[in-house]
Amino acid sequence: MNLKKNKIGAIVVTLVFLVTIFGTPTFSAITNQQNDELQDPIFDENEPTNNPMDYVPYDSYYVPEGFTISTEIHNDAGYNTDTGDEYTRALPLYVGEIVDTAPGRGRTAFLNPVDGDDLHDYFKFSVCDGQIITATMTCTEPYGFELLDHEGNPVSDGYTAVETGYHFIHFFADENASAENYSFTVDLIGQNDANTGDDAGDDINTATYVTPDT
Repeated sequence: MNLKKNKIGAIVVTLVFLVTIFGTPTFSAITNQQNDELQDPIFDENEPTNNPMDYVPYDSYYVPEGFTISTEIHNDAGYNTDTGDEYTRALPLYVGEIVDTAPGRGRTAFLNPVDGDDLHDYFKFSVCDGQIITATMTCTEPYGFELLDHEGNPVSDGYTAVETGYHFIHFFADENASAENYSFTVDLIGQNDANTGDDAGDDINTATYVTPDT
């Protein structure tokens, strides 16, 4: 009888041992760094994806493709970057819209001739045939500006557009000037809605007639 009890006891002890070894969940060690990687979204701001807007934080503005977020104080026209230094890389202005801090609606920019690599800022804006373009610039350094037509040719302030399309404004600094923010305005005088040379009507009773398929 005692032998039988000893065998049963031995079996029970063995079962308890096996359950302890194989039945208890095991966990691999996770370092704090690995845990942070698991918790944080996979995002590297220096490696944009095919759709960078997926990762644009709230309350910030997207930097146009081909430009980089400025590490200085560049925030040309609200773009958080330095606009192009030739007219083919000009960032767009939205003339006639409210002036605020949104991209293209800002009216301040920055030139830094001290470093020798930021003497020029170019912007582009849409103009209709027959509209008059006027602009101003305010700064304390020897900076200047010029207007360019749809082909990038310099024209005088008060120029009347002869073709609908993008026109340009070029801001530039004397190479001996200091770095400074400047403010500017661009205005379009006159309207040429539907090529009428005037403003289209403001309600259904004064609607401007257009010919379909023309």
